[in-house]
Amino acid sequence: MRPIKFRAWDNREKEYMGGGDKLDLYYSAHMGALMLDNDTYDFDTSVLFEQFTGLLDKNGVEIYEGDIVKIEETTSDGKEHNYNLAVKFSSGTFNIYNPNCCKTCESGWGCVSDLCEAIAFSDNRVSVVGNIHENPELLEVKK
Repeated sequence: MRPIKFRAWDNREKEYMGGGDKLDLYYSAHMGALMLDNDTYDFDTSVLFEQFTGLLDKNGVEIYEGDIVKIEETTSDGKEHNYNLAVKFSSGTFNIYNPNCCKTCESGWGCVSDLCEAIAFSDNRVSVVGNIHENPELLEVKK
């Protein structure tokens, strides 16, 4: 079973709460509130919680929702291809989205693949290169 961990992006401050480290986030029935690092917070819609996928990249970095991962691929003819893909939770699973693919899927996100399968088939050539909040340019469509 994977550990349940979160990080939180504050849209007002434009930064990760706690520097992007794992947050001790839980609901306290006794306090009737959401607790973060043993303190009570009133979270509004400006805070986005991103969950740990349970997967690590090739360097041992934890992969979270909102991360941008680079997948290195070598085709049968020996050509190298690199893809920057965004990690998102949808339809009950963690997926990666390719904005350089078609523009008909998932509100313009492009083609979708299962993150677990992508890591399994990539021969351990997946690395976290940024996140959708601080590095959106990594997902710009290439022409």
